[in-house]
Amino acid sequence: MPNAAISRREFDEISASIIKRWQISCVYNDKKRTLNPYKLINNNEIWYLLADDFGVLKNFTLSKLSEIKITQNEFSLNKEFLARIENNAQNWFSNTTFEVVLEIKSEAVPYFKRRKILPNYKIISDENTLKIISPTYLRDNFSEILRWYLKDI
Repeated sequence: MPNAAISRREFDEISASIIKRWQISCVYNDKKRTLNPYKLINNNEIWYLLADDFGVLKNFTLSKLSEIKITQNEFSLNKEFLARIENNAQNWFSNTTFEVVLEIKSEAVPYFKRRKILPNYKIISDENTLKIISPTYLRDNFSEILRWYLKDI
């Protein structure tokens, strides 16, 4: 079920607008917007709309959308955005990224090599410990990885 501030009907209409590539007119953070919707995302039981807002791919908290109207104005999908969505492993989108370098304890190296814990990472050293680099990993999701694997990093 969608967030309480949005009705099931509105949720279904937004879903349909994604499939039909129809723009959505709404108010978000007291600002009137026209969005090109790409995807509905559920992270930790909170629904987000991934949409193009004047050429920038952004997450919008669904419960903060108001005055939602499906315009039936068709938009063209941005191929760059589609590629970002396809290659995104953490199901969250942000333009704020940073580089992460981890040094993994030798006893945990086989586990990190076997399991893809970070998206788009590359090994930069493989001696007694494993050093891996993830070039554009999101700050918000990185803390979750640290919490689970801190003893090995």
